[in-house]
Parts: sequence; C-alpha cells; structure tokens
Amino acid sequence: MLGQLTSSLPIRLRNMLALLATLFTPRNLILLFCLLNLKNLPLAWELRLLYRGWRSWRSKRDVARILDTAASHASADSPAPATLHPLFAPLAISSRTPLLEIDHNIHKSNSTYFSDLDESRTALIVHMLSSTKFSPAELEKAGFKGPFAVILGSVHASFLKEIKAYERYEVRSRILGWDQKWILIGSVFVRPKNANDRTREVKDRARRAKLEGKSEAEIKEDQDENDQGEVLLATCLSKYVVKKGRYTVPPERCWMSAGWLPNKPADQTAPPPVVDSSAAMTPDQEQTDGEVKLTEADLRRRAQETAAKAVEKLEQVESKQEKEMLTKADAICRQAASRWSWDDIEAERVKGMKIAENWLGLDRSLKEQWEQDFARGIVK
Repeated sequence: MLGQLTSSLPIRLRNMLALLATLFTPRNLILLFCLLNLKNLPLAWELRLLYRGWRSWRSKRDVARILDTAASHASADSPAPATLHPLFAPLAISSRTPLLEIDHNIHKSNSTYFSDLDESRTALIVHMLSSTKFSPAELEKAGFKGPFAVILGSVHASFLKEIKAYERYEVRSRILGWDQKWILIGSVFVRPKNANDRTREVKDRARRAKLEGKSEAEIKEDQDENDQGEVLLATCLSKYVVKKGRYTVPPERCWMSAGWLPNKPADQTAPPPVVDSSAAMTPDQEQTDGEVKLTEADLRRRAQETAAKAVEKLEQVESKQEKEMLTKADAICRQAASRWSWDDIEAERVKGMKIAENWLGLDRSLKEQWEQDFARGIVK
C-alpha cells in the first residue's frame, strides 16, 4: 500500500523521501539528540569542570602579569591603580540551554542554574588559588592532618528573567569579600539585548511617561545613562571555605600565598588584645566564694582568643619560612602586588561584605529558628 502510494509521487519527491529515510535512521536520530544535549550527557558535568580548571590554571608569573597589566592603567601622577584590583575582577563563561535543561514552561529550569554556577565558580577558584605556594604536604608539616578541600557552604539565587531554549548567555563570577572563614562569591547571568528588549523599552518609556508626567525623551535619556547593553537574567551569592582536615585556612592567607595581595601594613597585623585576668570582672563573669567563675560565653571568648594567637604565631613562623624560600617567581609576584594599595583592597573587601551582610544574617536567623522549633517540639 505504501509502495503504491510513493510510486504515484513525482520522481523528485520520491528521491527526497528516500534520502530522508537514509538520514533519519534511529542511530542518526540518537546521535543528533546527543549532539544537541552534549552539555547534559553522562560525565559531561565532570568534563566541563576539568576543562574550566585547566583553562583557568595560573602560575605565579601569570599572577604577576595580570597584576602588572591591571596596574598599568594607573595615572602617571598617582601610584594607586585607577582600576579594580584583579582579585575582585569577574571571570566569565558562556553557555546555552539545551533540550534537557528545559522545563514545562519551555525555558531554562531553575535547578539547572546551579550546574552552571559550579562551572563558573570552579573557573574562578582555580584562577585565584592555583598559584598558592602552600600545599597539603606543607600544611601537614605544620601539624594539620586530613584531606585538603575547597568546600561550598551555601548558595542563594534570584531568577529575574527567563532564559529561552538554546539561548546563549554568560555567567560571570567574582570575589565579593572574605572574613576569617568564608570566601564570598557573587555571580550574575547576563545576555546581550535584542530587538525584543528594545521594543519593550519603548513601551516602558511610554508607560512611565504617562504615569510620571515626564516626556519620553527625558525617560530615554535616563535609560541611556544606565544602559549596559545587556539583560540581567539572575543574581547569585555563594560562600566557600578552604579546609585542611578540621583546620580552616584563612582566605587572606590563601590570597597572600597565591601572590594576589601586597604585604600587610604593620598597623594591621597587631595581635588581638589579651584579656587580663586581674582586670575588673566582665558581665560574663560571676563571683562565687571569693573566686571568679567564668560563664560559658566568657570561656568561649577566651578560647577564640587563644586560637587566634596560635594561628598568628603559626603565620609568623610560616612567613619567616616563606622569606627564606622565596623564589624568583615569588619575588616578581610580590613586586607586582606591591603596586596596589592595601587600604583600597580592604575597602573593596568591606564593600563586598556589606552586600552579603543581610544574606549571611538570614542564614543565621533561619538556623536559630530551626533550633527554636526543635526545642519547642515543632520539628522532630
């Protein structure tokens, strides 16, 4: 029946159908499906991370070159560079949304943003830490046992605009700041503006002009001033910790070892204040039978101070060892880092910590709420 139907068709059409039958075999269709979804095939995620790590690997000489290139933008009459320190510079990767990442709304599924974030943050962390001088073996010599790892502690994401099927976009990640434990990373998903975006802007100008009583020309001028030529699709926050067994490697030590930071000023390396036991009692202390009884909060504070002093002594010993083992590449890197102001770097770090302050506070509040619910028997 089918043969009789095709035999009645024109020769050219019959030849075309025969060609399509040879092309669209089950094997070829499976190969086509795999090609269209390379990003999501088994082991593809691991290979993507390995590729990003390989591309982002940096030596001390690479770090020195990056610092020198950025510092060259400084004005001739000012020793401080006019650009952002490379430690805070964003690193971008590009990607698309294949078929296996699309949800029922025919756009990128929310859960798939995090695999792209893994790829982007891996590139950034390797870029920043691959030139570190210390190694797990050196940390073990210092008395720290256990595996060496860079661990993700938390992720927050806000989805602002949809990403359509097979639409190209960029993920840009940068260091926002750090404290004694956490490295805070900010990431954004962006894409260039297209004709549809420009059309929406025109409609938005007309709507705003009607609501605000302004002319469209005035609103267009305001929009042009803030026009980045891109659409912000999502914003994300992450925090990482560097561990050697149970020991938390301070981020500042990582940056110093990698060659990104200049020598710390003497006025910012003072040891933490020592608590004098002969001084007046604090509110955390109690008087019992002529003796001072320390509360749990006071004991915790003293333990933190003791640990801080121990870490400081260790860093002083390691700093002495680093000076003795200073290589030519280290010297070049230190010279490049010295062109940057510590105060400017610290100001940018504090600014980044301010951005993430509420998020970090929310994290603590949610944990406290869970503990309260558990104590009240709400959760078991």
